[in-house]
Parts: sequence; structure tokens; C-alpha cells
Amino acid sequence: MGNLFEVNDTYSSQLERLKEPSDWYDVIGDFGLGEAEVLELEDSWPLWQEALKNEVSAIKYLFTGSYHPSQNAGGDPAVGYIDSATVSAISDIFQSTERGEFEAILAKTGFSPEHDIWLYSELKSFFYGVKSRNSAILILLT
Repeated sequence: MGNLFEVNDTYSSQLERLKEPSDWYDVIGDFGLGEAEVLELEDSWPLWQEALKNEVSAIKYLFTGSYHPSQNAGGDPAVGYIDSATVSAISDIFQSTERGEFEAILAKTGFSPEHDIWLYSELKSFFYGVKSRNSAILILLT
């Protein structure tokens, strides 16, 4: 499971200097995530992450973030932060790239994108909205 939360872009100054996941968890507790706009990724994010990790554009940060702590120990959720500039770049990619192109990228993983391509329209809409409000995104993946 995973979630993307819309958050204030001013949080980047707090997060970019933190290296440990525990420090991130301490800080994000004050972000008001309960009231934030959220996109639930369900179980579809791993295929997307695998497919996009080697892309040369900003889309490669979709599930890692522009900032993230060192690797998590134990079963803690992975956490990352996408600043507003990167949100804008990712949104532009979604707006200019057709669903079929993303299906082809997902298919390169060797798995069928049939059950995970639904996330395309949800991501496209979510990033567009976040960009329009000049906000950032907090990533939590389990």
C-alpha cells in the first residue's frame, strides 16, 4: 500500500537536511496529513516504481522523491518528498504523455500493466491539482 499526500512546499527546508528515517517521521507528524489531499496508490505502485526508476526525466522521482532519508531499517514505511518544482515537471510529463506510452513503459518490466495502469489517470489528475496549488507531495509507501 502507499499514499501520496499534498503538503506545503515550505517543508522542503526542514526535510532536505534530515538523513535518518526516524528524524523524518518526527517532523512529518506536524504536517497535518489527516487533513491533506491524498492519493491512495493501493498495490499498484511497485510496478510503476520499477518501470520508472531508470527514466532520465523527473518522473523517476515519482516514488522516491526529490528528497528522502537513508534506507529504512525494519518494516517502517518508505518516505520521500517531492518539491513543487519537481511536482511541476512530473505533472507536465503526465499532461504530455498518453496512457498508451505509460502502458508500454510498464510492460518493459516483464509484467502485464493491465491491473496497474488505472493509476495513470489518478496520478495525472493528482499531480495537476498539486501543481496548480504550487504544493509539494509527501510519499509514504509500505
